[in-house]
Amino acid sequence: MKLSPFVWLIASFVGYFAAYGVFLPYLPVWLKAYHYSDETIGVVMAFSFLFRFIGSMLFSQWVKQPSALIVMLRLIGWLSLGLILAITASAEIAWLAIVLIWLFNAVFGAGMPLTDALASNWQRQVGLDYGKARLTGSLAFIGANLLGGYILGIFSDRSMVWLLAALLVAYVVMQTLSPTVYPSNTDNRSSLPPSAVSYKTLLANKQIVVLLTVLALLQGSHAAYYAYGVLYWADLGIGVELSGWLWGISVASEVLVFFFAGRLLKNSTLYHLLMFTSVIAVIRWSAMGVADHFWQFLLLQPLHGITFALCHFVTIRYIASCPPDYIAKLQALYNGVCNCLSVALFMLFAGAIYRIEPTAAFYLMAILVLPAFVLLPQLRGLKAIER
Repeated sequence: MKLSPFVWLIASFVGYFAAYGVFLPYLPVWLKAYHYSDETIGVVMAFSFLFRFIGSMLFSQWVKQPSALIVMLRLIGWLSLGLILAITASAEIAWLAIVLIWLFNAVFGAGMPLTDALASNWQRQVGLDYGKARLTGSLAFIGANLLGGYILGIFSDRSMVWLLAALLVAYVVMQTLSPTVYPSNTDNRSSLPPSAVSYKTLLANKQIVVLLTVLALLQGSHAAYYAYGVLYWADLGIGVELSGWLWGISVASEVLVFFFAGRLLKNSTLYHLLMFTSVIAVIRWSAMGVADHFWQFLLLQPLHGITFALCHFVTIRYIASCPPDYIAKLQALYNGVCNCLSVALFMLFAGAIYRIEPTAAFYLMAILVLPAFVLLPQLRGLKAIER
C-alpha cells in the first residue's frame, strides 16, 4: 500500500505526536509514582531534553541526502519501541530506568526534526501544505493528552509506559508504509548541484545565530511548564484528568494556528511574528505564576498556540525557503538547540527554584524571554540562505 506524501506525512505526525502526547506531560507523573523528588524529576527531565539535542544532531548528521529520511525514521521507530519496552521491564531499577529514559529521548527525539525536514523537502518538491499536515499531529497530541489522563485515572500513574508502548507499536506499523513520491536530493528550481553543508558553515552566518538564540529563548521558556505543569496543578488540587484537558486545550490552540497561519500570515514577516510571540510569552509565564484556579489556567492555555505553535510555524516556513541540502541540518539546529538544549538548561534553572518556590519558576521563564527584545531588531529583513 502506497500513500501520497501528504497522507504519509499525516500518518507520521499522528503516530509520533500520539506517543509524545503521553510521554511529555505524564513522564513526571510516572516518576512521581516511583517516589522521585521534585528536584530529581527536574534533573531527569532536563537531561532528557539534553539527550534529545544529542540525538537530533547525531541522527541528522547521519542523513546525507533527503532520500534517506524515511529509512532513518523507520529505524528510529523500531529503536524507540525497543527502548520503551526495556524501560517498562526495568521500572523498579531506578538508575537503569533513568539511563534508558535518556537513551529513549536521544532516539525518539530525533524523529521530530527529521519528520519536519521531510515535510520541508516535500513542501518544496510537491507543494505540500505543512501547516495542515502538522495540525493533525497536534490533534493526535490532544487525543493522547486526554487518553493518558483517562487511563492513568482509571488504572494508576505507573500505567503510562504501557500506553506509550502501545502507541509506539502503531507508529512503527505506520512507518512501514511507502509514499508514492520519495524526497528528492535535488532542488528542481535550481541548476546548482547539492553541496556538502556543515554546521560550521551555518553557524558562521550571524543572522542564523541570532535567530537560533531568539528561538532558544522562546522555546526554552516552556521548560517549567513541561517539567512541572501537571505536578504544579496537582498541588493546587487539579487532578490528572483535568490536567489532561488543560494540555489538550493548549494543543487545540496549536491546531487553529497551523490551520489558518498559512493563509492569514503569508505576508507577515518573521521579525514581526517573533516580536509578537515574545510579548505573549512574557504575559503567559508571568500569569502562570499568579493563577491558582482551574478556570484561570483554562484561559491561559490557548496562549500556547502563540508561544509555541506560531513560533514553530514561522521557523519551519523560513527553513523551507532555504536550499534543500541545508534543510536537514537547519532543522536539526533548530530542534536541537532551541527545542532541546535551551529547554534542558532552563529546566535545570526551573528545578532549582521550583523546590523553593514553585511560582518563581514561571516568573523566571518570563524573565528569560526578555533578551529576545534586544536581539530581534537584528532580524529585520532576514532573507533565506543562498548558496
